[in-house]
Amino acid sequence: MRIASLAFLTGLCLILAFSPSYGQQWEWQMPPFGANNIHRVVFTDTLTGWAVADSGTLLKSTDGGLTWVMRRHDPAYNLYCMSFPDRLHGWIAGGEVAGGYQSRSRLFRTTDGGETWTGPNSLFL
Repeated sequence: MRIASLAFLTGLCLILAFSPSYGQQWEWQMPPFGANNIHRVVFTDTLTGWAVADSGTLLKSTDGGLTWVMRRHDPAYNLYCMSFPDRLHGWIAGGEVAGGYQSRSRLFRTTDGGETWTGPNSLFL
């Protein structure tokens, strides 16, 4: 069985684009409200994907990126980067926003596939 290769394009204006053909054709998607400025999309397997965005937005897909559900949202934080070396362990890097500017960096960690997130003064406990 051949699994289709996927590509994702993130950008401003609440846009998430998905391509099952390495960019030959694109399907535009509208993530859930609040997913401004999506910064990173990561898949832990062919079906489970995560995206991080401004306003502390964490999105999850369980169908290969066809649909997305908001898992977390907190305007006091921006989330910029994430990494999942395996399906259970992951990290999110972001920062607190104060007065319109980022004030302190934060690192959040999961050991249960994203069900819970912990970190210093974690908003995801």
